[in-house]
Amino acid sequence: MMRHCKIFLALALMLAAAGCRKGGERDYNGLLSSGDQYLAQKDYVRATLEYRNAAKLAPDQAEPLYRLGLAYLAAGNVSDGVAALVKATEKDPKHAGAQVKLAELLANSQDPKLLEDAQQRLKEVLSVSSARSDALTVLAVTESRLGNLEAAEQHLREALQSSPADIKAAAILARVKLARRDPEGAEKVLRAAIEGSPNAIEPRLALADFLLLVNRRAEAEKELEAALKIDPSNARPALGLAALYYWSGRKQEAEQLYRKVSASKDARWRYIYGAFLFTEGRRDEAIREFERLYRENPGDREARTRLVAAWLSAGRTKEAEQLLESVLKKNPRDVDALLIKSELLLREGRVNDAQQNLNEVLRFQPESAAAHLLLARIYGLRGSRRLEIQQLAEALGRAPDQLSTRLALARLHMESGAPRSALDVLNQAPPRQKRNLSFIVVRNNAMLGAGLIEEYGQGVAEGLKIARIPDLLVQEAQWKLLRKDFNGARSSLEEALKLNPEHLGALDVW
Repeated sequence: MMRHCKIFLALALMLAAAGCRKGGERDYNGLLSSGDQYLAQKDYVRATLEYRNAAKLAPDQAEPLYRLGLAYLAAGNVSDGVAALVKATEKDPKHAGAQVKLAELLANSQDPKLLEDAQQRLKEVLSVSSARSDALTVLAVTESRLGNLEAAEQHLREALQSSPADIKAAAILARVKLARRDPEGAEKVLRAAIEGSPNAIEPRLALADFLLLVNRRAEAEKELEAALKIDPSNARPALGLAALYYWSGRKQEAEQLYRKVSASKDARWRYIYGAFLFTEGRRDEAIREFERLYRENPGDREARTRLVAAWLSAGRTKEAEQLLESVLKKNPRDVDALLIKSELLLREGRVNDAQQNLNEVLRFQPESAAAHLLLARIYGLRGSRRLEIQQLAEALGRAPDQLSTRLALARLHMESGAPRSALDVLNQAPPRQKRNLSFIVVRNNAMLGAGLIEEYGQGVAEGLKIARIPDLLVQEAQWKLLRKDFNGARSSLEEALKLNPEHLGALDVW
């Protein structure tokens, strides 16, 4: 009898253990499934919670960390998203999804070392599975950023062979072909994508973008209309059409589309009709629209900011101040309200109060580029150039894509007699900024100040290939004067003054 009890007890314990393992597996898979459902519903808080719990149950698995990274990224939390993806690749270096997503993020960088890291990760993924179109597409983006357009085109072709419906790959291939001066090939790729997915709007939007780029507006309009017919609730073709209607003088049709988009379920575009009214000079109507949006969504900080900006533009400062005070009374840590209040205090000349407000912003949100910009303005008003430069550098470090901040910092370095420091700031700019005409003008001045005469001449020539604007023509005149080409300098100045008879730089050199 005792022996039978012992056997029964042993079996019971074994079954209990097996049940626990089975239940644990169900819990793990259930958490992943639940997290996926929350992610699809854009409930990022609950999704991240489910994925974190799954990661605790299976600490040696990469999958929950990978999905956690996706949830963080979807919520706009890039730093935590990257951290989760890195952990996933550390747990399992062969996790293709995590490696591809991490490489995709690295491919957005301008740093060659990070781009090479992305390239290596993708090659390792493809060494295991050569038919992954997403990996091939990201690899092509990385190669195009590194300047290897031929390899990028080849990998995009491979991606489309393995996945003919990959619209993203088709759109990128078209851009690569354009960069390689093959517009016919670019159009052919996009039209093939439409034939392969006739009920998808993505290829039609990509083709419309291409047609606008090559100045075929009527054809672009047809593609946008076709895309909107496929998905009438989609804001992107509607906004594209509205812009085309507006610039072709069909403002009533544009207004109807802007109103329709504002009333759609896509909350990102609620403001667009009010913005249209404001652009048209119908300020009172725009303000009423912004007031309505704020009443309906009092917790929407963007709606509040637009309303305050509209009131201020109309001179209704008192109403703006009252709203900000009521907001800060409820929540003294509302950094958006504190920033706007700081701007108002600066307008009134209350510099010390504005600085105190900004210090509060940085206490609650140290990464605020806007706060550092306003502090730079305060130090500029006080004549403290060193601190002004320091704050502009802080702002640029937190928002490197802000071209205006980069140019302001470079100009300040030049005014301080440090053109080499200005060049350092400008040379760190993303490639797309380096084609901007204002950037080219400032960089040319920095090179001239640094005594880099040949480089200055090259910069002027490259800028004039883009557009013959007065600032660049004056720089061309200065370049010619340095080479004692007085007749050539006079000709450049005459062209500049013909474009702008009051151009102070041209008059000064003359």
